[in-house]
Amino acid sequence: MQCDRCRMPAVCHQRYSGRYLCADHLSADIEARAKRVIRQNHWLVRGDRIGVCTGMRGSAPLLIFLENLLNQRSDISIVSLTIPKSRIEDAAPAQVLSVIAQEAGVTRIALPDTADDIAIRTLEALFRNDVDLLLDDALPVFSYPVMQPFREIPSDELNLYLDHHRVPGAGYECENIPKSPDEPLRELLNVFGSHHPSAPHALRHYRDHLRLLADED
Repeated sequence: MQCDRCRMPAVCHQRYSGRYLCADHLSADIEARAKRVIRQNHWLVRGDRIGVCTGMRGSAPLLIFLENLLNQRSDISIVSLTIPKSRIEDAAPAQVLSVIAQEAGVTRIALPDTADDIAIRTLEALFRNDVDLLLDDALPVFSYPVMQPFREIPSDELNLYLDHHRVPGAGYECENIPKSPDEPLRELLNVFGSHHPSAPHALRHYRDHLRLLADED
């Protein structure tokens, strides 16, 4: 198939939007949506020192995106944070990350959460009938403000974004953090999403709307 924007070979069919996109236009689409989310949430502040953990799922495309976004700004810096295996034996990775962030002088932690990740947390809260978990979009285990630029982006699109931008030997990959226990829910969402491609976005919107209603009360 051809890209709907330029007629070059498409690498992605966004079934939820109906568009076929080449690598360049998919990349531009992802970056435009991520930038909009950042602006809407005021996640970039002059003087920020943003920490990105290089071992989390999706951290490689997040680091690439932020480096491209901020390479012309001298008032905001990025710090790559690596959690040694020896420091996650007796404590949760998020708690260790907060300590490492403090040691690095970080003011905000960038998380690679995608639309799928938020949808999975929403499913988990619904299955557990946990209203507090459903309404709480913050991560209390972190002692720092967080940002989630990819919260509207599906994971499979981020994989293509990484393939398009990755420089061999750049050192983006790190596998120190254990796999998440949410794999069964992730597989369930993938199966359901194969027939209902808007499912992750619908679950994210559902959670966001509930939180807005709760805030109004």
